[in-house]
Amino acid sequence: MLTPYYEHSGITIYHGDCRDILPHLPKVDIVLTDPPWMASKASVRRVQGGVAPSESYSLAYGELGEFDPSVIKLCVQLAGYDCFFLCGYKELGEVITAASPHRGVFVWHKPNGGRTVAYPAALDAAFIVWGGKQSKLYGFQHWESSVFSIPVPSAGCMKTERLLQYKNGPALHPAQGPFALYLKLLKPFRGMELIACDPYLGTGTTLLAAKHLRLSAIGIEIEEKYCEIAVKRLAQEMLPFDEPKQGAEQLCLPS
Repeated sequence: MLTPYYEHSGITIYHGDCRDILPHLPKVDIVLTDPPWMASKASVRRVQGGVAPSESYSLAYGELGEFDPSVIKLCVQLAGYDCFFLCGYKELGEVITAASPHRGVFVWHKPNGGRTVAYPAALDAAFIVWGGKQSKLYGFQHWESSVFSIPVPSAGCMKTERLLQYKNGPALHPAQGPFALYLKLLKPFRGMELIACDPYLGTGTTLLAAKHLRLSAIGIEIEEKYCEIAVKRLAQEMLPFDEPKQGAEQLCLPS
């Protein structure tokens, strides 16, 4: 029997490896998640004073988990309806294959996307692969475009909703997803009696969006420190906006 790390008002968090927990969930209707992307140890990016390998500048390979298409396949098998998987260009093909039956691909345009010396354009595009055995989305135009133009949570002068350890301090999570994007993706399901799931919960953005839309939701996170952050975010009052604008204040959670 699964023991929740957190459970309140239709929102549940499990602490552990999603590969161990997913098969034991009683029910999942839709999935929205941002699995670990493929990271290249050989990739470089511009930093002050020159260039540096990406892992020496930000994350070591595998620090947030490693890309595993079997989890994507498992999500589609378990979910009754629509599944959305965020990914980059390196894993797009594998995610499309794993998300079978594949239904479509949307683009996440990141206006504040970074530049590198190894790529001829700004890295301002990611993808949202749509799959699922059945869909609740057909028959209506739920979004005005297949391109979602929403900034990456960031610090500095162009700060958006970056979660920080303290004001102007380091990020609480190095790969935070934007609340506005998750809210847009889940908004067509508002009012439906279903359970959303994010097996790579991180700091809980999917659950926060589900709570905002009055949806039940389950999150799974292998790192307990991120479970703690997600619980703190869920305990805060409902956010006073539907879609955060670029330039919104950074969110600093108390320790």
